[in-house]
Amino acid sequence: MRRWMAIFFERWLFERLYRRREARADEDGAFRHRVAGLDTLWRAATFVESAVDHEERDGLFDVPHPPAWTLARRRANGSDAARLAQAALAENGREALLLTVYDGGFRAKQVVCAVQESGGWHHVSLQGMFGIYGDLDEIAEDLLPGWRLYLARDARMRIVAWKERLPGR
Repeated sequence: MRRWMAIFFERWLFERLYRRREARADEDGAFRHRVAGLDTLWRAATFVESAVDHEERDGLFDVPHPPAWTLARRRANGSDAARLAQAALAENGREALLLTVYDGGFRAKQVVCAVQESGGWHHVSLQGMFGIYGDLDEIAEDLLPGWRLYLARDARMRIVAWKERLPGR
């Protein structure tokens, strides 16, 4: 994939596609009931790990499913699980970011839920909870060494951080 395709997808298509999926999701209040009390990173990570089974890897143009849909289906890929953790924390008043990291050649990406807590950054994925990182750059480097682009979205799926670096840096 080329750089311009990733940028076009993230800046212009992602939110529209997510909103379409969100509109189709059947939200009956069950999600809010199931995530009540998940106000710490550890609780959210444990919940996600027990609530869903791992599914195939994310594709480069995958958009996460809405959390209620993921819980009902009980299956999640990396971006679905990260979105579920982010939404559970947001529902309980915690700020969390959906962090997407692209590798140097834009051939792979990883998506995690990143949270700032106890003076450092942590992230939740299907593999569990990891931390303590000094900033989002350190998380990106741990996920995909030699990363080229990362972006972070808030709970409303708005881009709140965007960092790109030159190849080979």
